[in-house]
Amino acid sequence: MRINRRESITGLLALPLLASVLCREARASGTLPLNADTLGVNTHMGQGQPPAKVAEALRLTGLRHIRDSVLPPSILATLVPAMQGTVRLTAVVGGRRPIKALIIALEAIERKWPGILAAIEGPNEVNNFPFPYKGLSGSPAAVAFQSDLYAAVRASAPLHHLPVIAFTDLAFQDSASDFFNFHPYPPNGELLEPRIARMKARVAQSSSPTKPIQFTEFGYSTSEMNEERQAALLIAGCRAAVAAGIRRVFVYQLSDFYPDRDPAHPALGNHYGLFDLHYRPKKAALAIARILRP
Repeated sequence: MRINRRESITGLLALPLLASVLCREARASGTLPLNADTLGVNTHMGQGQPPAKVAEALRLTGLRHIRDSVLPPSILATLVPAMQGTVRLTAVVGGRRPIKALIIALEAIERKWPGILAAIEGPNEVNNFPFPYKGLSGSPAAVAFQSDLYAAVRASAPLHHLPVIAFTDLAFQDSASDFFNFHPYPPNGELLEPRIARMKARVAQSSSPTKPIQFTEFGYSTSEMNEERQAALLIAGCRAAVAAGIRRVFVYQLSDFYPDRDPAHPALGNHYGLFDLHYRPKKAALAIARILRP
């Protein structure tokens, strides 16, 4: 993937909508920065995305915080040196895997690559991917699992310092965690701000009103808008989230993953990437690079 980054990013400034967003971000960067600590990205190496390609895309954008599964050593052995040790992993655990096995795997990662783990996240979207636990099902199973996961992390010498992020569910849940967790996906190209306000209101009314928040997924698909609008909405949404106190926002996702069965009718879920299916950077990838690697 050879790209003339200077020419590509300069070309972005000829796009009026995106140029205005980038200029606003530049003016605000002294107080409300989007930076390599507040921005992250979902990478899906645990589902087959090649770590060498992922590393190349991360280097182009300047992103270093990634969200993925509890990755095997074979993937990390390629990714970590390619990123010169700068990558930080928020590891999402699966509810169908025993907690003891998860802790053993996470401890092995932390011992082999000290500091690579940024956080441990509970099960993903349990409304879509339910699992049984201790005779429970649905949200109650996830709540019980999250409680035991939190206790296990706190009892682990190599992991006890790591924050634990809540599992995600369609319904709001206040579970054992250091961060609330939401996956906002504004429909039809809507802005993110109204959803931020509603989510913060839910937290304020919970039993943990001061607990901080992360968005571990947030994105727009180029199946329903052009690349310029995707880029502008992503940057505006991430900036609004950080300005509202959201600790970290993970863009969904690094690259398009699945080919469309019918190219004439692109599927919504196949085109959230910052890069296309062949790792060509979309305008959103270059806009993020403009901010993180000015």
